[in-house]
Amino acid sequence: MIKNLKHLPLRMQLICGLSISILLLVGLFLWRPWETHNALNNLANNSIEMVHVAGGTFNMGCTSKKANCMEVEKPAHKVVLDDFYIGKYEVTQEQWRNVMEVNSENIELKNCNNCPIENISWEEVQEFIKKINTKTGEVYRLPTEAEWEYAARGGNMSNNYQFSGGDVLDKVAWFWKNSGDSILEGDWDWETINKNNGRTHPVGRKAPNELGLFDMTGNVGEWCQDWYNSKYYSKSAKNNPQGPSDAVNRVNRGGGWFSDARFSRVIDRHSDKPDQHFNFMGFRLARTE
Repeated sequence: MIKNLKHLPLRMQLICGLSISILLLVGLFLWRPWETHNALNNLANNSIEMVHVAGGTFNMGCTSKKANCMEVEKPAHKVVLDDFYIGKYEVTQEQWRNVMEVNSENIELKNCNNCPIENISWEEVQEFIKKINTKTGEVYRLPTEAEWEYAARGGNMSNNYQFSGGDVLDKVAWFWKNSGDSILEGDWDWETINKNNGRTHPVGRKAPNELGLFDMTGNVGEWCQDWYNSKYYSKSAKNNPQGPSDAVNRVNRGGGWFSDARFSRVIDRHSDKPDQHFNFMGFRLARTE
């Protein structure tokens, strides 16, 4: 073995040095340590950050102590949930592109990697989940409606805020007044919101809730796994409810960048057909383990 190249003639030193460099480059190319783990495993482990939510018991729905109760939010009922995990952030455009290997054709706000994916249907979300589960070995899913509300409330650390993370909407959410080019005042008006360029914003810019979850209120509404029934609360299972067995619409929660305060409450319920697209609709992932 050559221990010291300085004892060799200059020409030999150059040849040996070049040979060693080539061997190192070839070895690095063949080894490629950045590929020892699938890129999507890295995506799942690092980019899609999950928060553990300790199970517990809570009153789901609108109680007499809550303002602006709507009939679909009644009756308030006791729900018991097991532990689960939920995404710290809404799934972003970049994450969607990395998993689906193509941009969504329906994205309205283009080229905003850290903005939540929007204008995607519930059915398209299911395709995303199938792909990321296949490529990562994880078992991601959408949260149930009960899991979503429990997490939005702050789980067993809840301070019973009206919105997820606080009672001052501007501090915790992108909504109709602050989601555009300037701050709006007065009454909600769709034409005014459009003229003001109301839109989604990069995730994680507003204050988190008690669990450290961002944008559970505002930015985009979030698809849940459940079918929707306006009367479901009167017959809901107590333990880990999964929603109705069948219906026409799927649940979505949280309001969006265009929503007013009433439709941004953690108890507010909405639904749409699973094949519909809206530029204010996205999702976050959940998993059981």
